Amino acid sequence: EESEKLLLQAIAVDPLYYNAYYNLAILYTQQNRLPEAINTLEILQKKYPSQELISIIGDLKSNKQNKTKQTQ
Repeated sequence: EESEKLLLQAIAVDPLYYNAYYNLAILYTQQNRLPEAINTLEILQKKYPSQELISIIGDLKSNKQNKTKQTQ
């Protein structure tokens, strides 16, 4: 998808671009690509530690586990 490509390019140009990582994680979440969303937020958390990101990552991991249980 074009949005993903542009966000990844922005990150390649500026690896500290907070909004690019955050928006990429939102895009992945909207596409139900939770592992990618979690990974992106974990990278962002390492660059910009915050309680808000920790909370969002926890919510996504919980959501991922619930979806896995539902498909079993």
